[in-house]
Amino acid sequence: MTGWGWRRWVLIAPPFFWLLVFFLLPLGVVAAISLVPSADAIPPYAPLFTRGPNGIESQATLDNYRLIAQGDVEAYGNSLGFAALATVLCLLVGYPIAFAIALA
Repeated sequence: MTGWGWRRWVLIAPPFFWLLVFFLLPLGVVAAISLVPSADAIPPYAPLFTRGPNGIESQATLDNYRLIAQGDVEAYGNSLGFAALATVLCLLVGYPIAFAIALA
């Protein structure tokens, strides 16, 4: 069975290569873009690494994630408020209807 090793790799390698090229590589590009500040240029983001006087410098920052988190807290609060309002309205309408059905 030792002769099957290269054949097994021939069958397994194409799906892994496909996954690498069309999933992991774009995911890495998006992750890198998410770490740099936006820019008024084409492309609309700053480069992740730049050459400075001290050598290669990273422009990576977590400010974009901080902004998203601040906006998500407000959206989460609004969602909880709408869910509570919908629950109260359903109870106000549903209980009398259920009571009328139970008596009929």
